Amino acid sequence: MNKFLLIICTILILGCNQEPNKITIKDWSYKITYDISTADSIKPLGIIDFELQKPINDKLRKDIYEKPLLPSISYTIYDASNVEFCSEMILNTKLYSSCSEPYVGGTMVINKKFIFLNTSLCLLNCFGSDTIDYCRPTIDKFLSQLDLKHITDVKTLNEIIKQKIED
Repeated sequence: MNKFLLIICTILILGCNQEPNKITIKDWSYKITYDISTADSIKPLGIIDFELQKPINDKLRKDIYEKPLLPSISYTIYDASNVEFCSEMILNTKLYSSCSEPYVGGTMVINKKFIFLNTSLCLLNCFGSDTIDYCRPTIDKFLSQLDLKHITDVKTLNEIIKQKIED
């Protein structure tokens, strides 16, 4: 029995060679979309999509899907004055998700004048077979640490993000 456990542990360790703490914001690309149409009473300022540019070495996932794992995550951008609306959206996301933890979406990052809201019901594209979240630890920290005190619009926000990722 002990040999069996040793073999299983070895397979898991070898199948997941990349550690999430080796992923930095410089490994990600992003795109901001403006002029978002929605039926909601509160209109978003835009949507920011992040995609990891280097694949995660996940042998099990590659064997199943025949392609590497490239995590991605999206956030809708709102004015910070809409915190009640965004809090309700997060609650609904967590309530209606059919996923279990840690895969449930619903993240809100507030930074000065902006709220970054992830309302994905399931974040399966952020996880490899090792159940490590490759998206939120890096992206949430990045968004929360941006210096946005003098930023008033999403186009200027775009320039700040671009500068930080390219630095």
